[in-house]
Amino acid sequence: MPLRDRLTYGVEYSDATLAALRAVRPRLLERYRQMSDEALMVHGIVLAARKPAVRANN
Repeated sequence: MPLRDRLTYGVEYSDATLAALRAVRPRLLERYRQMSDEALMVHGIVLAARKPAVRANN
């Protein structure tokens, strides 16, 4: 799924999302509290992982 550059109400988020965001906002650092709701919502993530090499037991 490609990353979106915009979030659409009713598609990517709802009133429940906004309520959760507003409940968390007071606990954020001041610089993040000043950001808009949309700026604080996650548009998408990219996860990179590396599987550790398996070592033989001797």
